[in-house]
Amino acid sequence: MQVLSRLYVSSFEPGDSESRGSSRSRRRGEGPESSFSDTPYTYRYFPPGKEWFPSPMVPIAVQGPGEPLADFALADTGADSTAFPLDRAVELGISLKDDCKKEKVTTANGEGVQYKYLPGLSAVVEDTEFAVTAIFTKTPVIILGQQDFFARFHATFCRRTETLVIKPYDED
Repeated sequence: MQVLSRLYVSSFEPGDSESRGSSRSRRRGEGPESSFSDTPYTYRYFPPGKEWFPSPMVPIAVQGPGEPLADFALADTGADSTAFPLDRAVELGISLKDDCKKEKVTTANGEGVQYKYLPGLSAVVEDTEFAVTAIFTKTPVIILGQQDFFARFHATFCRRTETLVIKPYDED
């Protein structure tokens, strides 16, 4: 996992607000200690595409059987698991046809198809490594979901200030 952590650090330098044209800023916050392991991380919302409203985007590094990738991902409380755009499978060294289980699904956008990579993937956000359910589907951005990201991080969204604050839970 050291390679993935180094990729994360080299891809998302502290205070790097120019990555992918974002207006995201990162700062360590102060907060009471409870069942959390580190100080919180605050991210400014930014639009991940031309026609998007500013959204809660988190920098992430992901490792599959191939090369690791670093990108921003949308924190989505309505998503069951983490989903990746279809073309990211190839980047991660995964064949949708040979390595994944094809499933029909119903989402908020209607009927669709997803490809589940059963071994799963490893991911790093800040200093925290966690397992990711690997779903590949028709989506324009990586989407972080309940079963993996939100099970590992406490998240507070503030639409008024367009910020997302995340803090890793202590490991059990």
